[in-house]
Amino acid sequence: MNRLTQRQQATGLNIQTMSEGGSVWMPCVHGQCYPASIVNKLRAKIRKLELREFPDDEFLKVVKNVSVTTGVSVDSIVGRCKQYDVSDARFLVYCVLRHCKELRVSQIAKVVRRDHGAIIHGLKRIDERRLHEKKLRKLIYDLGRCWGYEF
Repeated sequence: MNRLTQRQQATGLNIQTMSEGGSVWMPCVHGQCYPASIVNKLRAKIRKLELREFPDDEFLKVVKNVSVTTGVSVDSIVGRCKQYDVSDARFLVYCVLRHCKELRVSQIAKVVRRDHGAIIHGLKRIDERRLHEKKLRKLIYDLGRCWGYEF
């Protein structure tokens, strides 16, 4: 029988002990209980994922660098503007984050607060245009060199 002690109820702890076996159980969604060892392992994995998240100051460094290189303002790059030059600068940010910072598409989507489909579209567009436009190729090359990466 699962019962919270008076002390656990008073402190708001959600840990339940079972009288059979004496193992510690933690309630989860819809009243289902899981062993504390499993819950603690999951919490540890979540903490590791949170620590691996890309820091905002690094993201701002990338955006400022692209802003200086392209001449597009930081607010425009981070915003929702759909002008051709602004979206190209935004796609260059995706490109730097993908290649120079080695982030996955899903991680880039979280950092820039966009859908992962938008990131994939931007990366494809830069790759297609890089083949035909010499100016864009030079711009990408210069950005890569700033971050120690050669395209």
